[in-house]
Amino acid sequence: MTHKERQAIYRKKHPEKAKFFCKRANIKRNYGLSWDAYLALLESQNYKCVICKQEINIDIKHSVHVDHDHNTGRVRGILCSTCNLGLGNFKDNIEFLKSAIDYLNK
Repeated sequence: MTHKERQAIYRKKHPEKAKFFCKRANIKRNYGLSWDAYLALLESQNYKCVICKQEINIDIKHSVHVDHDHNTGRVRGILCSTCNLGLGNFKDNIEFLKSAIDYLNK
């Protein structure tokens, strides 16, 4: 039996554990954060989005996003989906965001 086949059997028998291990591995691979560092960052934010202060639930899929500088890879914080999409749609461009603020103020 191959490693891949053993993994598939494990995932089928233990879906919650497998989901947790996958989430933990993705955070490490994509952002260089250990699980403890990820949890410490969340705790330092009081389990709230850095931007809108909405409470973050790490158990809800696609509701938590590690925000990072796309040029340097440096992690900036943890955001809710809405704020992460907002920054992404503005291409992390400060001038675009300032223009949006000016527009909203009019």
